[in-house]
Amino acid sequence: METKNNNQSSISLNWLWGSILIVLGGVALLSQFVPWFGELLWAAVFVGAGAVFFTVYIRDRQHWWALIPGYALAMVGVLIMLARINFPGEFIGSFVMFAIAFPFIYVYMNNRDNWWALIPAYATSAVGVLIAISGFAPEFLIAPYVMFAIAFPFFYVYVRNREHWWALIPAGVMSVIGAGLLMSSVEYVIPIALIILGIYLLGRQASAGKPAIPPTTGPDADKPPSV
Repeated sequence: METKNNNQSSISLNWLWGSILIVLGGVALLSQFVPWFGELLWAAVFVGAGAVFFTVYIRDRQHWWALIPGYALAMVGVLIMLARINFPGEFIGSFVMFAIAFPFIYVYMNNRDNWWALIPAYATSAVGVLIAISGFAPEFLIAPYVMFAIAFPFFYVYVRNREHWWALIPAGVMSVIGAGLLMSSVEYVIPIALIILGIYLLGRQASAGKPAIPPTTGPDADKPPSV
């Protein structure tokens, strides 16, 4: 009886491996005639392998280590897919940066005590945005963006805790430099800003100079006008 079971197991394995080899051979043969098919196959293989590790984590949350290879394999598959469909290179680079940032964001959202994870998350996200806008934004916006991106975390530190007033110093310096770079790059920004400020001051003066109309009804109407 045991020998019969072993033979059945051997036959089942032969069927399994035979089917796998036929499928792989057919896919390899098809990729010779359809060039892009092989690349899509590799993308699917990486994503599928990542899904296996994600399944391990979902079945037992103590196996958190499975998230690392699962996420890495899935991202490689997505990158192969993006390259296959001729996705713009700037956005692929931006995708890589955001893909690196996402695990750190997950670490922070899962436990707010892990505030340190925000540092690499923000740094890689800022670089990702920089790579994305460098493809279509005017060049004069790049340097101001870098200055404002450096200033933002310091403003955030001050807003979260007003006792950290020191954070306003680097935030203010970086913001002033960024604003100066922006205004020096666009010649008409300063004149327009001066005109808007002048109109604001004139409007404020005009509204302040109008005499107040005394009320004709109500308790205030009986009061003598102030000199």
